[in-house]
Amino acid sequence: PKVPKLSLKVGQTLAEIKTNADLTTILSTPTPIFVAEAGNPVPLPKAMIFQWKELKSVKPLTGGATANIFTATLNGVKYAVKEFRALEGSADVLKKAGEQFEREVQTLRQYQHPNLVQLMAVCSNPPAIAMEFCSRGSLHQILHIEKRKLPLNIRFSICRQVAEALEYLHSRAPRCIHQD
Repeated sequence: PKVPKLSLKVGQTLAEIKTNADLTTILSTPTPIFVAEAGNPVPLPKAMIFQWKELKSVKPLTGGATANIFTATLNGVKYAVKEFRALEGSADVLKKAGEQFEREVQTLRQYQHPNLVQLMAVCSNPPAIAMEFCSRGSLHQILHIEKRKLPLNIRFSICRQVAEALEYLHSRAPRCIHQD
């Protein structure tokens, strides 16, 4: 099928893409991926961009309405990889998917703290992000599913680390609204 010619403006964001063909064309381009920072499009460093075919040992972890989560190895390092869905559908569905992908990359890029999981790389086709992999799982998993009894000093350490991360997020401008 013939892909219509795009008339994109420099720095146009994924949220501004109107058709499936536009989104598919942009997401199939390996570089550069632009992310708006303070209203200005900024290209991601080349080291932060990966191709899906570079992933090794891809194993599904979970899935939701808008994304699938995998573990995968990239350049010998294990990551949690979030693959965004909704590459087909109405213009509104595509626009929302593009906005969500862009917003997540933009948000994760601006937060650098030792107690927050870090964005490590971005893939454009399919739209995906690679993040630090937490091999022990979530705190919820440890406390409520596995029902581990942690020593008091470990519980205090976890509380301090969570408080430091929240203080960092709440001190940023604009403020982070965390839902997970």
